[in-house]
Amino acid sequence: MDRISVVIADSNKLISEGLKVILSQEEDITLAGEAESEDLLLELLGNQEVNIVMLDFTARNFRLETIHSIVEQFPHVQVIAITYDQDGETIVYALKSGVTSYV
Repeated sequence: MDRISVVIADSNKLISEGLKVILSQEEDITLAGEAESEDLLLELLGNQEVNIVMLDFTARNFRLETIHSIVEQFPHVQVIAITYDQDGETIVYALKSGVTSYV
């Protein structure tokens, strides 16, 4: 079975570390890297084969437009939004922008 390659994109170290612990328990998932900014994320995606990005687009150094950049430049990558923001409009906009799912 092919392993799922995941990148965590969040400027909050506590969240990133927690996600790493959870993902490390899954045999079919490999952590391809972490990014603390949009620039680092796009560079990482350009240098590695990645299946999924777990992105907090509301975190420092990220924005909603980060989703557009990923979808346009790396259409094979699925984006899972992770955020504390519970504003319905923001979530709908993210989903319309290409987010596969929201946590």
